[in-house]
Amino acid sequence: MGHRELRRVPMDFSHPIGEVWPGFLSPEGLSDDELDAWVGTDPPTGEGFQLWETTSEGSPVSPVFETDEALAEWCEANATPFASFKWSRERWLNMFRKDAGGVGTLGAWSASTGLTTLAEVSEKKP
Repeated sequence: MGHRELRRVPMDFSHPIGEVWPGFLSPEGLSDDELDAWVGTDPPTGEGFQLWETTSEGSPVSPVFETDEALAEWCEANATPFASFKWSRERWLNMFRKDAGGVGTLGAWSASTGLTTLAEVSEKKP
């Protein structure tokens, strides 16, 4: 999967889009023991909504929005859940609200169903 994640960040959060968050990168030159003990830091939390990719170490892929609805609208035109697949505003919003592990953190693609996330599969089980 393409691994997308909704993050709540401050409205004035200004980390560059596409640049890995430095707190996710372990410092160079650590011994194996130091590396095992190293703990990264998450971006600051806040009231804003931002889409992040977690295929690499993790970086923002959208501007910060005041609502998840506004982010979903932006995503419909500007983001993909995987490769060149596109989702509707409604599908993005559904993932933001139901998939606590991130947008499409786990999922599968098939010719008959297209791209399906774990949250969607769980909803269909009895």
